[in-house]
Amino acid sequence: HTNAITTIALIEKGSVCIKKMNTWLASLLWPDQDKDDKILTAELKELERLGKITTEELMERNKRDEVERTMMIFRVKGILSANCSKYADIDDEEYKGFLSENGVDSRKYLVQGVNDLWDINPMKLSEGWKSDEDRICKLVLIGRNLDSSTLCAGFKACIV
Repeated sequence: HTNAITTIALIEKGSVCIKKMNTWLASLLWPDQDKDDKILTAELKELERLGKITTEELMERNKRDEVERTMMIFRVKGILSANCSKYADIDDEEYKGFLSENGVDSRKYLVQGVNDLWDINPMKLSEGWKSDEDRICKLVLIGRNLDSSTLCAGFKACIV
């Protein structure tokens, strides 16, 4: 263990979009999956040249990308409340019978992850949200060089 290994707990009121959550976790756990860094850098510089991104935004984006590349997440664990109203087909068999009129799922979702593998699944129905219980999403990340502001912002972006 070194000082670089840390734990961050993220807690937000409300519910997450499971699709957004999966996309965000993929960006953290598979940061270089889709494109080579040279291609991404060239695309960003072209956006700057066209005036669609400022030099300051480009520098901030490069800084954020560097932080995300240096972060290594070893373990993810959490409990989520899910709201599927805007981002999922409510007729999906997966959600049938569990969604309220406004798309809030009655089940608690468990997040488990090790290295670059993770899963988000509903818990047993008996462990669902009680009607008087506050909907709170909690996520714990263990890793190296974790950037709390980047992680907090990403997690907040998943809340609907």
